[in-house]
Amino acid sequence: MPEFEPTAFIEQALTAAARGLGPFVTKRFAEVTPGVSDWTQILAQKDRQAGRRVDRYNPRDLSLMLRVLTESLGSLGYPFTDLLDRQASNCASELRGARNKWAHREEFTVAETYRALDSAEILLRAVAADADADEVAALKVTVLAVMNSAVPVPQNAEDTTSAPDPALSRGEAPEPASEAVIKVAALGTLSYALARSATSVVTEIVLDYRGIELRGASIEIEVSSQLGPLGDESCLSTLTVRTRQYCGTSNCFLIPHACSRSSRRCPRE
Repeated sequence: MPEFEPTAFIEQALTAAARGLGPFVTKRFAEVTPGVSDWTQILAQKDRQAGRRVDRYNPRDLSLMLRVLTESLGSLGYPFTDLLDRQASNCASELRGARNKWAHREEFTVAETYRALDSAEILLRAVAADADADEVAALKVTVLAVMNSAVPVPQNAEDTTSAPDPALSRGEAPEPASEAVIKVAALGTLSYALARSATSVVTEIVLDYRGIELRGASIEIEVSSQLGPLGDESCLSTLTVRTRQYCGTSNCFLIPHACSRSSRRCPRE
């Protein structure tokens, strides 16, 4: 089996994403700015106002497409908010990060490669670029196979598929093979206003999973109130977490607060 090269898979996914997002972005700007022939002019004007100088803007540049999908564009606001749901918007942000990491020639783990491909496929499905999404989905199959092949198999493992469960033969319920516990840590009353509105400040959410390792799993967290989702776009993008960080002895996930900049550490350390 040839050596797995994550960069090659990332490049193919980014190429498919650029091909699928191009018509979608162009069509949207034609609707909201019919007098502008090249939508990159809007981004160029924003950069000039911010003091940022870029020599050339290419409408086929994926980084520019992902910027307009995730950034506010002056008086236009977020022109794609009505066309993309929150999951697709979050995937656009994740794919933007993966693209920047690829552009800086940083290394990808197998899990990070799968995550980037998954984000690309979800985003492409959201814009009805199914042919390009199918191409990325085929890449995911290969990456997932690499992930599964990396799972260590105990040397004394035996085939027990035909052996009856002793607990079942005694009429007892078998013990669960896995267990997941969600722990939420919140601060006490910080102010009279928070106490009056019965608002708690969540500092940490920990998912403690004990069982077989789950490959390609995802975790999504959304905080809502009676008035709707909490937090602005940037906060929600960080709050929706899809991670595979776990400590060595057990599958213990640590999810920091949405707007926290502290490092992620296993709570068992």
